[in-house]
Amino acid sequence: SSRIGSVGGRRLDGLLGRLFGTFRRGLAGGLAEFFHRVAAVVPADPDEILYVGDRVDNDLRPGAAAGMHTALIHRGPWATIQWHTEEAEKLPTFRVESLLELSPLIARFNEREH
Repeated sequence: SSRIGSVGGRRLDGLLGRLFGTFRRGLAGGLAEFFHRVAAVVPADPDEILYVGDRVDNDLRPGAAAGMHTALIHRGPWATIQWHTEEAEKLPTFRVESLLELSPLIARFNEREH
């Protein structure tokens, strides 16, 4: 019964952007340590976190391994290279061309879960 994007009715988008930017400056993107640190400081269970990335190998795979939902955004060279792979089609919770697509997808996901 996970919900993405809020804890106790509070929106987390501003908090998450600051957290991810801060952690990524100190850690390389695909390290399990990064995802475990994010999960430790976000006031939510890992299955309530949506990690958005443009790489299956450095973003989605370790995010999913840490128990997070993932979204693959189709931007940049790695997303273009990996977009049509089997893993890129099956692993993410969402696949989007733009971040603007996420809000309605998350709303439908949260409605379906409850």
